[in-house]
Amino acid sequence: MEYVQTSSVRHRVLRRLAEVRLSDEVSAFFKSLPTPVLGLVITEDWCPTAPPALAMLVHCRELSGGHLDVRVFKRGENPDLMDQYLKDGKFRSVPVVAFFDEQFRPLGDIREKPVLPEWVDMNEDERRQAEASMGWSEVWGRAYMAILRRHVQAGVV
Repeated sequence: MEYVQTSSVRHRVLRRLAEVRLSDEVSAFFKSLPTPVLGLVITEDWCPTAPPALAMLVHCRELSGGHLDVRVFKRGENPDLMDQYLKDGKFRSVPVVAFFDEQFRPLGDIREKPVLPEWVDMNEDERRQAEASMGWSEVWGRAYMAILRRHVQAGVV
């Protein structure tokens, strides 16, 4: 991803990339992506959540053997794009990580930070505990997998 190589967050992303720890389940999922998937990231260099999100995408891209392609856009330079992903319909929260199939049909997205399907009914304290017990890379990896798995199983991807 060119953005990671040229942005001021490069050192933070590379540091996070060196810390990636994924379960065999998540690693195997990305190694076996059957068809190409497109990823879109909207972020800004100052965003504290961007380095883990980007590091995990870089890692998943490598695991996928090229089946995951990612493009990064800066929020401030792309307001029309950002406005398509407002958090709660009103906030320009970053990062946004969205996935698309080869025909550019949306597969799902994460706005600001991941919430795993099993966390939906948890309160904020319970979510924090669950996230802390799992580690940042597993959380982001499982969130990406949750979005893509639904479509792989349905035969969309």
